Amino acid sequence: MKLFLPTLVASVVLMLSGSTDALNVKMPGVNYNSRKGPDWAPDSSKCKTASEVQKDMYALKGITDKVRIYSLVDCNQAELVLPAAKNAGLKVHLGIWTTKSHDYLLQEKAKLAGLIDKGLYDNNVIGLHVGSETIYRKEITANTAISYLNEIPDFGIFKEDDTMKSNFLQLTIGWKDPKAIRNVGTKLLLSEKDGNVYMSSKSTDWLVQEQQVWFFDSATQQVRSKSSDRCLDAYQGWNGGIVHVYRCMDHEVNQKWTLESSTGKLKHVKHQGFCLDTDPAQGNKLQLYGCSPNNPNQQWSVINPANI
Repeated sequence: MKLFLPTLVASVVLMLSGSTDALNVKMPGVNYNSRKGPDWAPDSSKCKTASEVQKDMYALKGITDKVRIYSLVDCNQAELVLPAAKNAGLKVHLGIWTTKSHDYLLQEKAKLAGLIDKGLYDNNVIGLHVGSETIYRKEITANTAISYLNEIPDFGIFKEDDTMKSNFLQLTIGWKDPKAIRNVGTKLLLSEKDGNVYMSSKSTDWLVQEQQVWFFDSATQQVRSKSSDRCLDAYQGWNGGIVHVYRCMDHEVNQKWTLESSTGKLKHVKHQGFCLDTDPAQGNKLQLYGCSPNNPNQQWSVINPANI
């Protein structure tokens, strides 16, 4: 998981009705809250329903392409806003609310984990911020705010120095260390960006370098991207079948691969007889294709990224 600095948003107060259609302006973003009642009211009176949130998202689409929320927990708005925003064609910037109580942060973190497990946290999420004006309101100190922020990347696999976290080191992993996957024929590297896979050459750009790093979990037979924490996935068992990355699910059969060390082939477990293939004639397109002997398009070497 990656953290992003908050995107530019415009705070507006709207009576979300047909009158918003009259606004002849497109805003970079809008802050949103699904509350409709006071703090002391029960959720049934305080919080909007899923249908009301959906109506709001459709109305907001007329003036913006992005919405930002400040809490995942309050009124359960993350679970309501994420699917509603996607239905309306809106991107979402999520927020984690913080207070002087660390227990509240734990609630927000638990909700974030739940969103990930349910597949709601996907590429429709454009950012995640931690806290809002708590230092300004003198609720917490700057050091506390920083400590809260530093807790959130713990949902990822790697530390900031690119070493794998200890809880993942205890797993049974074939490529325990991050690896690059290079095609023998083209010498290009398997890479991932925004849910798509592509082939790229050696780069000095650290963002591209991160997109070129993978590891293999021999227990689940998944090839996982370091950049996005998504897994290599192929759901079409025919020549030219689509290969992409998708949220890692241990029991998803479309994400099962085996590396045949003698031939360098990455074979798909479900679609037997099909291998990961790159086609130079189609701009090095990555695809699933029938395994064929001595085909350089299907031969892969797993190497240390430092040796690229």
